[in-house]
Amino acid sequence: IKMNPLHEQYKTQEDFDGVTKSLRAVFSSGKSKPYSFRIAQMKALHQMVKTEEKAITEALAHDLGRSQFEAVGLEVLGLLMEIEHCMNNLSSWLEPNITPVPAMMAPATSEYVYEPYGVVLIIGAFNYPIMLLLSPLLGAIMTGNCAVVKPSEMATSCEKLMAKLIPQYLDNECYKVVCGGIPVNKGLLDQRWDKIFFTGSIRVGKIVAAAAAKHLTPTCLELGGKSPTIIDESVTDMQLITQRILWGKFANAGQTCIAPDYILCHAKHYDAFLECVASTLKRFYGDDAQTSPDYGRIITSEHCKRLKGLLDDKPGRIVYGGKVVVEDRYVEPTIVAEANLNSKLMGDEIFGPILPVIKINNVDEAIQIIKTMEKPLSMYIFGKNKSMINRVCTEITSGGVLVNDCLYQFGNSHVPFGGVGPSGMGGYHGKFSIEAFSHRRTIMRRDDHMLFDVPVRYPPYTSNGLSIMRFAALKGGSLPSLTNKFLSTTLLAIVAVGVACVLGVKYTKGL
Repeated sequence: IKMNPLHEQYKTQEDFDGVTKSLRAVFSSGKSKPYSFRIAQMKALHQMVKTEEKAITEALAHDLGRSQFEAVGLEVLGLLMEIEHCMNNLSSWLEPNITPVPAMMAPATSEYVYEPYGVVLIIGAFNYPIMLLLSPLLGAIMTGNCAVVKPSEMATSCEKLMAKLIPQYLDNECYKVVCGGIPVNKGLLDQRWDKIFFTGSIRVGKIVAAAAAKHLTPTCLELGGKSPTIIDESVTDMQLITQRILWGKFANAGQTCIAPDYILCHAKHYDAFLECVASTLKRFYGDDAQTSPDYGRIITSEHCKRLKGLLDDKPGRIVYGGKVVVEDRYVEPTIVAEANLNSKLMGDEIFGPILPVIKINNVDEAIQIIKTMEKPLSMYIFGKNKSMINRVCTEITSGGVLVNDCLYQFGNSHVPFGGVGPSGMGGYHGKFSIEAFSHRRTIMRRDDHMLFDVPVRYPPYTSNGLSIMRFAALKGGSLPSLTNKFLSTTLLAIVAVGVACVLGVKYTKGL
């Protein structure tokens, strides 16, 4: 077996210790923290993705059989959009967040700021080996962290490309690329990190979480699950919703963590949907999808065999597709009608171009079926009945919801993307990557003048002192943080006199 030289660079404990030690030294020097440095690195990342588009599309074609359109549309453009969005808004996002303070604590100011964690580990995935590596890296850069990025070893061409381009375009001291398989992953996870960001399967996500727990390291886990798709009886344009669903399912040959995993189709549209599926898939990929330049390939032959095993289990009636050519890493777009809920196909996430379709008579059945499974990463609802849509959103928990389309929620950098429960923890994209890669640090400042101290808080305690504290805490409310000491002092003097007068009258009457 020919060894990949990239995988030979990090083999011993000393190798892994060395990379984390060097990054900690750089972070401690403060090099990664200045705003100007962050913006410069973000611009360099943008330049890398834009300039190297051809190399990226070629690598994706080699690893996943990805067409140029899908390579650019699903990875390159999304990255460029997010980087530009973050560069345009980073300054305002990093401003201190001024908050009110309780009146009894005034004069004071309080705020919280986003502080970088330090040295973070980012482990990418094979299905979108560029986007799912560089988008988290963008978050690490704009928050002032140093980072190790670990590309997926299964996407060999993309791994090699990232190992070449990241050192070429980004700062070599702050950002390191480490390549390798399971031994390298283990070596990295044995290290102590300040944050771990992982994208991949639930099985490996548990391994990452367990490793992080040894050091109490916070994690962001972007996993997956069986994302349901409901076709309600209120649907009117069957052609439109069919092509949207099939595009979302079969783009990247079904290897998308938020792809529709199974369909719950109302009986009213069941037969029409199946008929529309056949004509739409032929329109997409022709009579033989294996020869279509627009249809991708499964990442490895082993994954191909896994998908073949799901079909060999006789999960239902195959009404379209079913062909598997392991040598070509090809699995035909496949539709399984009357899918058996107890089959392997309906057990774990499919993560391939096989789409089960289940007939339902009402939304109650759909909700019941979805609730028997783990919380999904995404949920898709097709229909015009707003009360039905609101009900499903209320009764079913998922990482995200998209109504009347598929996949688009991932590309929206104005909202967080992430899972819940077994489908993941933590979210990112745009401003929410600031949250993912930062500690929200509270900074509170109080006036140090004795005049504004509260003597009743000190021992020996008295019942009158407790009454004063109770009144100030429960009736005093909150005041805005005032950075001008004069205004703060003046305001508090007025408040203090007012409170004293009220309490004086109250206790005088009580005597």
